[in-house]
Amino acid sequence: MVTNPGTNRLTAMTGPDPIWPGMHRSFGWPAEPEECLAALERQIEPAKLSERVPEDVRRQFAIVCTIYRYGLFRYDFFALAADQAFLIAETAFRRRFLEYYANHVPFVSKDGTHRHTVETIDYGVLDEAFRQHILSPSTWLLESKVSPQQPHAGFNGSFNALLRWGFDEGLLPGRKGTQIARVFRERRNHAGHPTYRREPPSGPAGDLRTVAELVNCLWDDHAEGGQFFQAPASVHRILTAIGKSRDGQSVWFGRADGLPAWPEADRHAEVTIILANFDSDLTGFEPGFERTAYPCQLMWGPGQWEQAVDFVRRSGIEEDDVEVRGRVFLIRVGSGLRAPIGSLGLQFGPWVEGVESPRSPEAAAVLPESKRSGRWFMIRSDFPNDALEHVVATRHLSQANVVHVIRRAPRCSCGVDELLGGKSWEEALRAAPSV
Repeated sequence: MVTNPGTNRLTAMTGPDPIWPGMHRSFGWPAEPEECLAALERQIEPAKLSERVPEDVRRQFAIVCTIYRYGLFRYDFFALAADQAFLIAETAFRRRFLEYYANHVPFVSKDGTHRHTVETIDYGVLDEAFRQHILSPSTWLLESKVSPQQPHAGFNGSFNALLRWGFDEGLLPGRKGTQIARVFRERRNHAGHPTYRREPPSGPAGDLRTVAELVNCLWDDHAEGGQFFQAPASVHRILTAIGKSRDGQSVWFGRADGLPAWPEADRHAEVTIILANFDSDLTGFEPGFERTAYPCQLMWGPGQWEQAVDFVRRSGIEEDDVEVRGRVFLIRVGSGLRAPIGSLGLQFGPWVEGVESPRSPEAAAVLPESKRSGRWFMIRSDFPNDALEHVVATRHLSQANVVHVIRRAPRCSCGVDELLGGKSWEEALRAAPSV
């Protein structure tokens, strides 16, 4: 029997990526391709653009979602889909910018004596005007529709400038502004200058949901329960294993019941067992701190792989549901302290000096005396990073790459409540609920 080489190539192209059996053994993904595809669909089901978003942007985003689904056949496509999504976000910002000004973009001279309007349906015309210094940011300021007396200083047409414009004009949420702007800027720049990488499906799926939510915001479609607005009332958690390499440079996680199938090379890692929701970036987890979007509960560890496998077999714990909204965090401020801003801060920064990451009241209550010094702040917030950003901004702590300035108020624009400020550890614990 003669085999057609073309048929073999076609079979290889249309068959699932060889990585999936390992994903099933180690991380609990379905064994059958059809079930795996259904699980991928569930990951990106919330990533939908509103009918208010222009059709060409929606079509481009639909293609990105298709690329994500094709990750079943080529695992590399997950990272590719995420990169393309952030490029589409820039396209959406450009479209919304011109639409917002009805294709007549108004500028005012720095001294307020002259005005200049760029009439165009092509954002590239503005790009060229900035490149040719026809519109110099040091001379011409973009006018604001919400604050006519406060034009946008330094607007130069870049994606970073569009992000700042979106926040300042109220199209994007005030809460989590620092994290959104930084992540979008970094991811957009990476997409424009890509390097090869592979990512598990959950990360790119979160990126697609993030881009969809922010693009919808530009057209005033704010979905409740979105990542950057109100948190869901509760989240479902499953028993999860986190592995950390001995040098601390690599972190990975998956379902705890997949521990026995970990490859031999991964069994030398330090293992921690937690209850967690996979929509959180669990690489930022650290016992005693609240560094993930949704609450995690330490169940065992850290310890060796063999002991972790034994714990999972004996524990009988598999999953639970936990409330998310309106949590209380305690944050310590003082010399010699340091905290990452955002989930990526552990690896990539930025770091902020003079403050620690948030803790739950329960975790703060069992701290040794050596870690009780400093001034303590009690913050109510849906997300720990919002609470940290509030303390950082209102205390004028030294930080890098933070563009969202939060003004001190009883309830500030980032959506948090400051319940107690600048007190001792003892005073904070007496005022904290459930301790």
